[in-house]
Amino acid sequence: MFFKLNNLASMSVDQIDAPWELEVEGPPEGTKEEYKAWALNPITKHAFVSAVEGLSPVIRIGKDNPPVKMHGLIVDYDNRAVTADRLRELSDHPPCEWLPAYGSVSFRKGAKLYWLFEKPIPVSPGVQVKKFLERLFKELRLNQWLAGYDAGATANIGQYYDIGKEFVAIGGAPIKHAVLAHWAWEATRDAVLWTDSKRYDIPIDEVAREMQERFPGRWPGRFVEGARGVRFWDPAADNPTGAQVRRDGMTCYTGDRAFMSWADIFGSAFVSRFAATKTSELLDNTYYDGKRYYAKVPDEEGGHYVAWDKADFSQYLKVKGFDPARGKGKTCSELDEAEIAIKSQRLVDYAKKLVHFPRGLVQWRGKKYLNIGAPEPIKPAPQKDTKMSWSDGEQYFPYIKSFMDVFFTDDKGEDDLNQRAFLFAWLKRFYEGGLTLTPTQGQVVIIAGHPNKGKSFFCEGIVGGLMGGCEEGTSYLVDNVRWTEDVAESPVMYVGDSRAAEDHRASTAFSNQLKRIVANATLRSAQKFTKETDVPWYGRIMISCNLDAESLNILPNLEISNRDKVLMFKTSSVQFPFPERRKSEELLKKELPFFARFLLDWDLPECVKSQMTRFGIEKFQHPELMEAASTQGSTGVLLDYLLSFLKADAAAAGHQRKCWTGTSAELYKVLAESDQQFGKELRTVRSFQTCLGQLKNRGVLRIDEEKPPRHGSNAAKVKKWVIWHPELEEES
Repeated sequence: MFFKLNNLASMSVDQIDAPWELEVEGPPEGTKEEYKAWALNPITKHAFVSAVEGLSPVIRIGKDNPPVKMHGLIVDYDNRAVTADRLRELSDHPPCEWLPAYGSVSFRKGAKLYWLFEKPIPVSPGVQVKKFLERLFKELRLNQWLAGYDAGATANIGQYYDIGKEFVAIGGAPIKHAVLAHWAWEATRDAVLWTDSKRYDIPIDEVAREMQERFPGRWPGRFVEGARGVRFWDPAADNPTGAQVRRDGMTCYTGDRAFMSWADIFGSAFVSRFAATKTSELLDNTYYDGKRYYAKVPDEEGGHYVAWDKADFSQYLKVKGFDPARGKGKTCSELDEAEIAIKSQRLVDYAKKLVHFPRGLVQWRGKKYLNIGAPEPIKPAPQKDTKMSWSDGEQYFPYIKSFMDVFFTDDKGEDDLNQRAFLFAWLKRFYEGGLTLTPTQGQVVIIAGHPNKGKSFFCEGIVGGLMGGCEEGTSYLVDNVRWTEDVAESPVMYVGDSRAAEDHRASTAFSNQLKRIVANATLRSAQKFTKETDVPWYGRIMISCNLDAESLNILPNLEISNRDKVLMFKTSSVQFPFPERRKSEELLKKELPFFARFLLDWDLPECVKSQMTRFGIEKFQHPELMEAASTQGSTGVLLDYLLSFLKADAAAAGHQRKCWTGTSAELYKVLAESDQQFGKELRTVRSFQTCLGQLKNRGVLRIDEEKPPRHGSNAAKVKKWVIWHPELEEES
């Protein structure tokens, strides 16, 4: 069927079946302008035809009468050389299998080709018909039949064509409806036909459920994207393949609409339910820290957070279906509204990787932190019917077991001090807290031993591998480097065989730093171009060193108040046969889950349990390392001088005086006069007094303080020290 205008000024359309059967007089000879005037003259009686039907088939297609069906396709070619004979030759070497049915030579030179459709196919103005026409151009190869293809006329769905003269039957059969339907589907499958669909996120399952409730039995098969069936909302529809499911609605191949959105079919009340759902889901999974957006992305661990800057996040929202276009009468777009909602409702103070905390929002010290996902411990091997014992390690983690069996043994192959038990107790508590995301505080672990005995292997390979990572901590703890984000995001901070603090002040600062981190479970997280802040840190500090005097200077000051915060272990002298690095890493990867299972199943021996400490286990300091720690640094130097002085003082008193009593200044003067080198080691009375107080706290010597009376002269108010002679202390 075709639709005819008598002239281009007319609004009334006549329906005709065969334009090639019409007999009309051509336009008068004249210029192009004269032809246009004739065509627009309301009294002209000619034939201008279209293969497109409007919503009202008797009215010309226009803004108020949009196109609804295509019965065929008319294509114009501006080529003055075309003749009727040339049109007859088109069937000899066609550019595609879809031949036009007819062709005609224009009155003013040029030609038109007519393709017929088996059945009319619905179209909708805008994106749908534009995409469909583009597909017809591709499939029919419109620009290859004749020169002078008029692409603008084809794209104008409301174009009416001068019928021309000398019609020629080219022989093309009407294009099958099934073929046209396939082209229409392919052309628009990924296009947005329902402009408001970006405001809603409507699952197909919800559409199927609504359809069955409202139109029971109208769709017998699976209702999924791409499925074809009847136009179920139309009680008169009976074509079993007349419509096809899209994400945003139904593509129609019968009826008067090429596309029906879910709002068209089910109404605004249905689709509005999903506008809130889309925004709610976004708010549940997105945060803003004042600079960046953080969106939760699914993974095997339940999701991690990805940081987006403004431009990238806007693109992300577009993909999620939020419309960036500002609606008529509105001051902002749906996308703008979503961003403002996040900024106002999901603002956090900081976005950080918090060790062993659940991912998501964490409240700490009155601040809101977004834990974007720090490394987590490896998952343990499945639990057996019985608890895994240490002897089971020969089967399940032989590499780790054989190493740990010799790590602490003495020359006789014994671990008389139960070092392994204390270390495993510490590691069990650390692993359990990390695995359950209920972190606990734990002591600093120091492991000293000869080179190449596996200290780094244990700290980095076993503990770091078990807990999810290990970061070098020398720059932070020893060098005082400002940028600390890497160590703050790591479960294990490791100082391996590092140089010691260079002087007494640095050594004291190092010891105080360890004490503060362990006691407060806090680190300063700082990195370039990010906001600095304290973060909760329930990781562990591990230090390894050799046994030479210079290496042992790394040992912290162990005052009595500090001792429960440090565990010190000494390795054996046994040389373990380590394989090459890659093989070692492969073995650890295979065995660590089973070692983790052992730790979970292992019952703490009584000797390591403690109810009196926040760390859950008894403190352990290897005696040799404890002695070394007591004699390190300036405090150790002072101890040597004091022991020499006390020995001489006791001898001078005939071993009758049990202690020396005096002020700091008096003792400093005596020691400086006895050895000129002393003044170079401890340059001021203040530093000397600090070291003396540390010796008292360490308990290496019995040192008491004699507090001055409240009343009396200023001289009498000076504090005095009471230092007991070691060999006479037992008699007191």
